[in-house]
Amino acid sequence: MSEAFSFAPSQRAALVATGLISFLLVGVLPAAEPAIWLADHAQAVAQARKQGKLLLVVHLSGDFAANLADAPEAKLYRQLILSDSRVAAALADRFIVTYRHVGEARSLVPQRLPRTGAGNDVRPATGKPPLRPSEIAIAYICLPDERVLHFVPGFVSPREFCAELDWVETCYSRLVKLRDAEMPGELRALHVEALDPADHKAFLSAFSSRWSSGPLAPDYSTVDIPLAINSARLVWRWAQGERLGAHTPFDELSASVRFDNRSLLSSSLAAHGRLGSDFAHLVLSEFPLVYLSDLAMPTYQACTSQRYWQISRRRDELARWWADCAKRGRRTMLIVSGDFQIDEPNPAAEVPPSSPLSWPDSDAATLAELWRVASRVVTIDELAMLLTDANLPPLEFDRQTGPPRLILHDARGFRCGEVAAQDASAEKLAGLLRTIVGNAANDQAIQPTGEQGSSVEE
Repeated sequence: MSEAFSFAPSQRAALVATGLISFLLVGVLPAAEPAIWLADHAQAVAQARKQGKLLLVVHLSGDFAANLADAPEAKLYRQLILSDSRVAAALADRFIVTYRHVGEARSLVPQRLPRTGAGNDVRPATGKPPLRPSEIAIAYICLPDERVLHFVPGFVSPREFCAELDWVETCYSRLVKLRDAEMPGELRALHVEALDPADHKAFLSAFSSRWSSGPLAPDYSTVDIPLAINSARLVWRWAQGERLGAHTPFDELSASVRFDNRSLLSSSLAAHGRLGSDFAHLVLSEFPLVYLSDLAMPTYQACTSQRYWQISRRRDELARWWADCAKRGRRTMLIVSGDFQIDEPNPAAEVPPSSPLSWPDSDAATLAELWRVASRVVTIDELAMLLTDANLPPLEFDRQTGPPRLILHDARGFRCGEVAAQDASAEKLAGLLRTIVGNAANDQAIQPTGEQGSSVEE
């Protein structure tokens, strides 16, 4: 029996009550020094290429902006899996290990409770503390160029994790003897061989295979990958039901079941059999050696029904801009651009979703400049990172409407105004700027450097 894909607090309590946690902890003994893992993904890739080693990339559901090695999700993964002597020995000479948190930041979270107060004093109303998301982990085993050989969802047992590593080693020993163009076809055959024939047949009835009888891999579109993942998820849920005794013919499952956004792939019932690895084999039987950058987001979304968060290359630049504005005593406005990422895409949709934002970012920036307010256009990921790096109070937002479109701070960094996406307009922003900035916008700009164009705030 393998462990669940995730342990929510309520599931953890149930496992303790039934004594299963004790069983799981016994399974990780004897402990050993965990494999060294790197927080810097680029550094890990460079080392793997230089040393000719495989990559083990662990994506965790912790705060992506902080990306702490001692976050609960990271500590749990190390204790349950990487600290085991068998796993440590398997990874020691053949792998470069790196981790990355891709879950929501504590600085920018969906609102879970009614809010009271305003500005930086906004806080949850009285009641229970906000619920923490379940711990999630997905480990990708990649070539040095970040093409994926296999992936392992969940906090599996060390024995099962070692079995997956052994399977990859066997496959890799065969792939290295082939020409690069032949490798995807061979790896696909190995993934298909690892599947239950009934599961593979069900998968092919839900997803139209791109492969012909030829040995070479067909081209793929990134649109195809979420389709395959949703089909694999459907087969996973069907197989789960079969093993629990709910015998429903696969072709009788409704479309609503196929694309039910509210159903989580991660569940304590995922502990039955090899469903986690089977899910991976199904996806990679169609996309062998897919690049991690194409696979990670839809896989995480399917396993968690949560948004996949990513570090921006502009992180340091935005932090420097904020620090400079604070030094100069400037009012600031953050313009949050549209978010095209959907928590769990519906591949059956005929029309792709579009951004609800119609008012151009440039218009907001121009209006801010007229009022001598420094502005930057940021993505939602960049907003979360800036709130974290600048040590600003967390911003909660309504999950249905998303984060504010416009966020204003005064010279002290106090959050003094927000405009929701559906309310963003030149008239709305002008009124807010007039209220917040007032006559100070018309004052002569006097800067420490003698520059004009930015007012010193009171």
